Amino acid sequence: MRIWIVHQHAIPPIGMGPTRHFDLAKKLIEQGHEVYIFAGNYCHNSFHYIGEPYSVTKKIAYYFKVPFIWIDVPAYTKNSIKRLYNMLAFAFRLLTNKDLKFLPKPDIVLGSSPSPFAAWAAQRLASRYGVPFIYEIRDLWPETLLALGSFSKHHPLAKILAGIENFLLSKAVKIISVLPGASDYLLNKKIPKDKIKWLPNAVDLNHISYSPSTIKNEITIFYAGAFNVSNDIETLLKAAKIVQEEANHFQFKLIGEGPQRALLEKFVASEKINNVEFFPSVGKDQIYPILGTADICVGMVRKTNLYRFGTSLNKITDYLAIARPVVFALDSPYSPITEANAGLTVPPENPHLLAQAILKIGSLSPQEREQLGRNGRKYAEQYYNLDKITAEFIDCCKSE
Repeated sequence: MRIWIVHQHAIPPIGMGPTRHFDLAKKLIEQGHEVYIFAGNYCHNSFHYIGEPYSVTKKIAYYFKVPFIWIDVPAYTKNSIKRLYNMLAFAFRLLTNKDLKFLPKPDIVLGSSPSPFAAWAAQRLASRYGVPFIYEIRDLWPETLLALGSFSKHHPLAKILAGIENFLLSKAVKIISVLPGASDYLLNKKIPKDKIKWLPNAVDLNHISYSPSTIKNEITIFYAGAFNVSNDIETLLKAAKIVQEEANHFQFKLIGEGPQRALLEKFVASEKINNVEFFPSVGKDQIYPILGTADICVGMVRKTNLYRFGTSLNKITDYLAIARPVVFALDSPYSPITEANAGLTVPPENPHLLAQAILKIGSLSPQEREQLGRNGRKYAEQYYNLDKITAEFIDCCKSE
């Protein structure tokens, strides 16, 4: 089976960002399928260019045998008109790329929705080649913008995004989503239940070994991810200051890049928060050994009803896979940490509750923390196993 995957923000495991589609493509290729990933050459998480513009007649970029086709897109550094231009440019340049004719015809095209325009372009490619289209929902549009207060539902852009979403839902032969509650949203839109499939972010557990955290004099708390507004790092830093005032053996280590990093580093310095260290982002193959040194891992999101359908944070999947207890600041009926009994879920944007949860997990015995980690790993094996997710994805393709 020949599969084209269109995901503007897909990247290989060479830096910080979502490797879901690389991991899936690698497994599919190992099983004899032919896969091409179409992505923008500008990384949304690091705001750096990561790949050369693509030309079939010159080269295709291969990463561990997975072919990436980089589409040249303009840069941006925040959510503004430049980002909208970036999204539109990706869709337009993909559809007008004359070199596509040199690629073998796909059997199926998947379009992922971090950018609704990229998913729309994927559907147009599927229509052009007369093959089925699979729509992958990672973000709900325009729900994301409405929940974050960026627009009202009457804004012209919100209406355009709603129209694109409805169009994609009607054209897709299958709708898959990383959000556990997406079916609630889709059923409310009269989408047939048998057309919907939950396929969460997956990890290759065959290559992620884990062991109990080394007993030491300090409790190490790790955050690994982007430094942006949606991940609410400021609340974590405020929590770290509270922890600093109550215990002197807790150390916070933050790994990543993003538009908020410089401001956050200044905040730490001005507030004299001495138990926080910042580290640069690393590739996916390097992050697991680093997380393996943690006693606790943390994740945060903003307080918004957007998460009533669940979340799809890669970092949470990674934390569970590496068998570390997790403190997750989230307001949602779908918390994998609560379901797995792998730590504590607390309300978002509340430094005091976040600090108390970290102190509580830190006060447990090493054996008790190890058990929470094992609970998380077991949950990951049941729901986030890449082999299982790949098999289910193939079933989705074959059913059409």
